[in-house]
Amino acid sequence: IQTLPDDKFRSSSKLSQALLSTRLLFPADKARRIVLFSDGCETHDTFSETMNLLSKENIDVRFQKLGSLKEKEVCVKYLKTNTPDAFEGEKIRFSTEVITNSEIPAKVKLVHQAVVVQQLDAVLDPNKDNIFTFDVEMTTPGATHWTVEVSPQDDYFPINNQASCTVNVGGKPRVLVLHEKA
Repeated sequence: IQTLPDDKFRSSSKLSQALLSTRLLFPADKARRIVLFSDGCETHDTFSETMNLLSKENIDVRFQKLGSLKEKEVCVKYLKTNTPDAFEGEKIRFSTEVITNSEIPAKVKLVHQAVVVQQLDAVLDPNKDNIFTFDVEMTTPGATHWTVEVSPQDDYFPINNQASCTVNVGGKPRVLVLHEKA
């Protein structure tokens, strides 16, 4: 069985696959109807072949189209680092992806201990990957908590405008050099 990360799993629909699986659950000699609530956007395969097969099997399929969000919306998809562990004085890279349904100017901030460490001004584009990186030197030993916050010019759900991660920072690295004289 192939597994997908949650953000990939939820980012697309496989309507045909879902309908074909559902048809197998009907009890024999009973009426068979599927009511599908969807935005109607198939993201993986063609839908017509599946609908033809369901029709041949006398399965009644009814659609209820769900409306999409009309207001401008921004969401932070993730914040991650190139390493979960670092040493004091080491630079690490934070990366974040921000998704949006319309073009919106925004400020993208990396925050540590309630202080904005770095800030970028950006115009978020719904048709592109809005990926931002921050290179930061680790100065505080221990488990350090980092947050990315996005402040868009306009947004419908501000609660999804941040994401966090933790970096374990060890003390200053030490090097022991051994040398044998000949």
